[in-house]
Amino acid sequence: MARPTELLKQDHRVIERMLKVLATAADRLEKGQEVDISVFDRGLDFVRQFADYTHHGKEEDILFNAVEAAGIPKHGGPVGVMLEEHDEGRKGVQKWAQGLEKYKAGDKTAAAQIVRGARDYVYVLRNHIPKEDDILYPMADEVVPLVVHTQMLQQFETIEQERMGSKREYYVTMVDNLEKELGLK
Repeated sequence: MARPTELLKQDHRVIERMLKVLATAADRLEKGQEVDISVFDRGLDFVRQFADYTHHGKEEDILFNAVEAAGIPKHGGPVGVMLEEHDEGRKGVQKWAQGLEKYKAGDKTAAAQIVRGARDYVYVLRNHIPKEDDILYPMADEVVPLVVHTQMLQQFETIEQERMGSKREYYVTMVDNLEKELGLK
């Protein structure tokens, strides 16, 4: 039986690939190089649906609650730090989305806001993911009873179906396509 944390780590590998896409696109946009602005649109869709709504949803609605029920406080400890970082990432996404809206409305100076927001998000997540992979997830594996792991797997499946339906493969393919478009693959 796979552990719930293993599934979350699989999500992280896909998210990390998108972070590389975003960092590359932001660098190119900042340097005035040709970048299809739809890269940032598609990245925003991925981040909002796959990374935040679904992946962070599995963590915030299920894993963190199980860790808390096992005796690790939600606030003031590692879970609290993860929640703060999720919120920090959302702030970068908001800045990026606002810049994208302005840019598409004709304000080409908003490219700087897109770059800042995307970079803020990339920075937070690149520092955040190793903390979960190397500290929080092993802690969860140790303190959460095995019987709860089975329940969590079922709950993860439910969240993924409710929030993404059959679109998981769509988002993985989106990352593949963006990597190819930017010459990263």
